[in-house]
Amino acid sequence: VLDSGDTDNDGDVDINDVTFFMFRFGTAPGISPGPCPYKGVRDADFSVNGLVGTEDYTYLVANWLATSGCT
Repeated sequence: VLDSGDTDNDGDVDINDVTFFMFRFGTAPGISPGPCPYKGVRDADFSVNGLVGTEDYTYLVANWLATSGCT
């Protein structure tokens, strides 16, 4: 289970995720087939509204330095 804000699937929300968010800010997420909000392409559109914007930064802040793991 990924925490919102973990753009690189490394198990935590850190400066690498913020850097990627800044790189993608104002752009549309990558598109690949699939019915899920996560389309299999690394991106920072956590609100799944079609653009990487300030609302997505809220997820990064809310989960800053949070960690997640797989069982």
